[in-house]
Formats: sequence, structure tokens, C-alpha cells
Amino acid sequence: MLSVQHLPLKRTAELMSDVVRAPVSQGSLVSWQAGAAAALDGFDEALARGLSRAPVLGADETGIRVDGKLAWVHAARTEKLTRYTVSPKRGYQGMEDAGVLTALKPDTVLTTDFFAPYWRLNVIHAVCGAHLSRELVATAEVDGQEGWAQPMERLLAENNRVAHRGREAGGTHFAPALLAQYQRRYETLVQAGWAANPVHHPGKHAKKRPKHVNLLDRLDGHREEVLRFATDLRVPFTNNGSERDIRPLKIKMKVSGGLRSMAGAEAFCRLRSYFSTAAKQGQSAFDAIVLLHNGNPWQPAIN
Repeated sequence: MLSVQHLPLKRTAELMSDVVRAPVSQGSLVSWQAGAAAALDGFDEALARGLSRAPVLGADETGIRVDGKLAWVHAARTEKLTRYTVSPKRGYQGMEDAGVLTALKPDTVLTTDFFAPYWRLNVIHAVCGAHLSRELVATAEVDGQEGWAQPMERLLAENNRVAHRGREAGGTHFAPALLAQYQRRYETLVQAGWAANPVHHPGKHAKKRPKHVNLLDRLDGHREEVLRFATDLRVPFTNNGSERDIRPLKIKMKVSGGLRSMAGAEAFCRLRSYFSTAAKQGQSAFDAIVLLHNGNPWQPAIN
């Protein structure tokens, strides 16, 4: 209930007391949760190993309240695996503490947003197209920017549709001639963007440069990463999977308000990793709990 349904400690203790018809203290729940998390050492090692070997994965992070202070949950995930870790740090140190992203091989494709610490990782980067699309829609509403921002958003959406058809047909990348055509259209729109912002220059960062110019500069300077999904059809257009995997943490914060200690946060993340991965691989939460209670935790399939 604490890790799956996100109930606060007090409400969980009240519910358990009603179910078993005997008092269940909040302290007992904390102890049980810590014991369950500790029993997942082998599971967590297998999970980290599987993620570090994945050819393509996504990552995201979100803030949570722990003992009244801000901490950060880092998520690394594939369609079959999810691993959450918690750290007082949001940036690269938090990723080092987690130990997955910093252990990736240089030929791993990592899909993220433009949060700078991700770009310190020695991997092949891909950019979330959903983030870019939202920014382009907002930019198109800025006076003088519609002429390039709206067509760029449509171009990325068109590329995404073509990528879907390519995957369904068993393809691995866009045909060279088709990719070159899209790259030319992309270049034309980038240049139109700079023409609409003549007082700004590519790569030259001013202190108070408008958001839409920063977006344009990212689109210009990270073309390969933006179009990674077209050159490698294993790569998703968006990082929405990571955002979905992060959402339960946001629900937990809305329902519970926060976690009481870092040890409790670590236990919660360990158990959430277990249940999220189990669900992705067709294992029910109840069966996973029973296996864990019996001392034989469910183990993920690692490809």
C-alpha cells in the first residue's frame, strides 16, 4: 500500500489495523518496508546490470520532499525495466550515486531532455521530441516566430509518423535520400528562425536571451540528437516513457506530502523499482508481494 497505492503511513496503519483486527503501528510499517527493501539486493543488482547493458534507454528526474527538505529521485528505464534511486543532488552527482547512467557504454543511446548534467555522460544522446514540440507550439505564439516555429513542429511530427511506419515495416533507419530531404527542410527552417531573430547569433549566449532563441540555438546546435530517432529507429521520438515512470513519484508527493527520512525514501524507491519492473513484465503486484514475503523475490528477465 505504501509503495503501490501511495497511501501515507498513518492511513496505511489505520487500514491494516482494520484488516487484521489488531493494532498496527506506523513504526512497524516502516520496519516492514525497510526489511522488504533490504531483501531486494539481488533484484536491484540484476536491474542495474540490465539497464547498464541496454542499447537504448531513457532517464528523468523529479524533486521530492524528504524530512522536509528537497531531494531528487532519478529514474533510468526501458520498456521492460525501471530503476529509481534517491539523492540529495539533482545533477551529475546524483547520477553518480545511482550508478547506472555513469556506467553506460559509449554506444548506448540515452533519451533525455536538455538538462545539462545528462550531456556530461559519454553516450549517444537523443532529445525528447515531445519537449521540443511543446516549446515550438509556445514559440509559434510569440510575435514574429510563427513562420519558422510552426513548420518546425509540423516537420518533427511528420518525421515521427514516418518513423512509426518504418518500425512497423521492420526498418532500422530512414532511407538516405529521405533523411537528406528532411535535413534540408530542417536547415531551411533553422535559417528562417535566425532570420526572424537578427540581433541574436548562433551559439552566442546572452544573459537575457529570449526562450525562443535558446530553443532555436538548441535545434541548430543539436541536429543529430534531435533527429536521432530518424537515423536509428530503435530510438523513440519522445521520452514520454520516462515521464510516465516518474509520475507515480509525483502522485506519492500529492497524497503523502513527502517521506520522513532518506532511509525511507531509499526503501520506497527500491520497492517502486520492483513493482514497476514487475508490472512491465506482466507480473501482478500481489504475486510479486507474495514472492517477496516468502523470501524468494521475483526476478526480472534481462535481455
